[in-house]
Amino acid sequence: MPSRRALPTLERNAGLDGGGWGDPQESIPSVHVTGTNGKGSTSAMVTALLMAQGLSVGTFTSPNLHRVSERLVRNAEPIDDESFPGGPWPSWPRWRC
Repeated sequence: MPSRRALPTLERNAGLDGGGWGDPQESIPSVHVTGTNGKGSTSAMVTALLMAQGLSVGTFTSPNLHRVSERLVRNAEPIDDESFPGGPWPSWPRWRC
Protein backbone atom coordinates (compact mmCIF):
# COMPACT_ATOMS: atom_id res chain seq x y z
CA MET A 1 0.00 0.00 0.00
CA PRO A 2 1.54 3.36 -1.01
CA SER A 3 2.20 5.87 1.71
CA ARG A 4 3.19 9.52 1.75
CA ARG A 5 6.56 10.51 3.06
CA ALA A 6 5.30 13.89 4.22
CA LEU A 7 2.02 15.72 4.50
CA PRO A 8 1.24 18.00 1.55
CA THR A 9 2.00 21.67 2.22
CA LEU A 10 2.29 24.92 0.29
CA GLU A 11 5.93 25.49 1.21
CA ARG A 12 7.16 24.64 -2.30
CA ASN A 13 4.98 27.43 -3.71
CA ALA A 14 6.34 30.07 -1.34
CA GLY A 15 9.26 30.98 -3.61
CA LEU A 16 7.28 31.16 -6.85
CA ASP A 17 6.55 34.87 -6.54
CA GLY A 18 9.21 35.96 -9.00
CA GLY A 19 6.72 38.29 -10.72
CA GLY A 20 6.06 40.43 -7.65
CA TRP A 21 2.42 39.44 -7.35
CA GLY A 22 2.60 39.02 -3.60
CA ASP A 23 -0.47 37.35 -2.13
CA PRO A 24 -3.48 38.93 -3.88
CA GLN A 25 -5.77 36.29 -2.42
CA GLU A 26 -5.10 37.86 1.00
CA SER A 27 -6.40 41.29 -0.08
CA ILE A 28 -9.70 40.18 -1.64
CA PRO A 29 -12.14 38.06 0.34
CA SER A 30 -12.70 35.07 -1.90
CA VAL A 31 -13.70 31.43 -2.08
CA HIS A 32 -11.88 29.31 -4.66
CA VAL A 33 -13.86 26.16 -5.54
CA THR A 34 -11.89 23.35 -7.20
CA GLY A 35 -12.33 19.67 -7.80
CA THR A 36 -13.84 17.23 -10.25
CA ASN A 37 -17.55 17.26 -9.43
CA GLY A 38 -19.94 19.63 -7.68
CA LYS A 39 -18.26 22.98 -8.34
CA GLY A 40 -21.40 24.57 -9.78
CA SER A 41 -23.69 23.52 -6.95
CA THR A 42 -21.06 24.39 -4.33
CA SER A 43 -20.63 27.85 -5.88
CA ALA A 44 -24.41 28.34 -5.92
CA MET A 45 -24.68 27.37 -2.24
CA VAL A 46 -21.79 29.63 -1.20
CA THR A 47 -23.31 32.51 -3.19
CA ALA A 48 -26.71 32.00 -1.52
CA LEU A 49 -25.16 31.82 1.96
CA LEU A 50 -23.09 34.97 1.47
CA MET A 51 -26.02 36.88 -0.03
CA ALA A 52 -28.18 35.81 2.92
CA GLN A 53 -25.63 37.57 5.12
CA GLY A 54 -26.11 40.77 3.12
CA LEU A 55 -22.90 40.57 1.11
CA SER A 56 -22.51 41.43 -2.55
CA VAL A 57 -21.19 38.35 -4.36
CA GLY A 58 -19.44 38.04 -7.71
CA THR A 59 -18.96 34.63 -9.32
CA PHE A 60 -16.63 33.72 -12.18
CA THR A 61 -17.05 30.28 -13.75
CA SER A 62 -15.39 28.57 -16.67
CA PRO A 63 -16.03 27.32 -19.26
CA ASN A 64 -19.07 29.10 -20.58
CA LEU A 65 -21.85 27.06 -22.17
CA HIS A 66 -23.47 29.51 -24.60
CA ARG A 67 -21.99 33.01 -24.21
CA VAL A 68 -18.74 34.30 -22.73
CA SER A 69 -20.70 36.83 -20.66
CA GLU A 70 -22.37 34.04 -18.67
CA ARG A 71 -19.07 33.41 -16.88
CA LEU A 72 -19.59 36.51 -14.70
CA VAL A 73 -22.52 36.69 -12.32
CA ARG A 74 -23.22 39.32 -9.68
CA ASN A 75 -25.53 38.50 -6.79
CA ALA A 76 -26.85 35.42 -8.64
CA GLU A 77 -27.89 37.57 -11.64
CA PRO A 78 -26.04 37.11 -14.95
CA ILE A 79 -24.68 40.29 -16.46
CA ASP A 80 -26.19 41.36 -19.75
CA ASP A 81 -24.26 41.42 -22.99
CA GLU A 82 -24.27 45.23 -23.08
CA SER A 83 -22.31 45.35 -19.81
CA PHE A 84 -19.74 42.95 -21.20
CA PRO A 85 -17.78 44.90 -23.86
CA GLY A 86 -15.28 42.67 -25.60
CA GLY A 87 -14.57 40.46 -22.60
CA PRO A 88 -14.57 40.44 -18.82
CA TRP A 89 -11.46 42.52 -18.17
CA PRO A 90 -12.49 45.89 -19.71
CA SER A 91 -15.76 45.77 -17.71
CA TRP A 92 -14.25 44.36 -14.51
CA PRO A 93 -14.06 47.69 -12.57
CA ARG A 94 -17.80 48.15 -13.04
CA TRP A 95 -18.52 44.71 -11.59
CA ARG A 96 -16.48 44.73 -8.42
CA CYS A 97 -18.50 43.54 -5.47
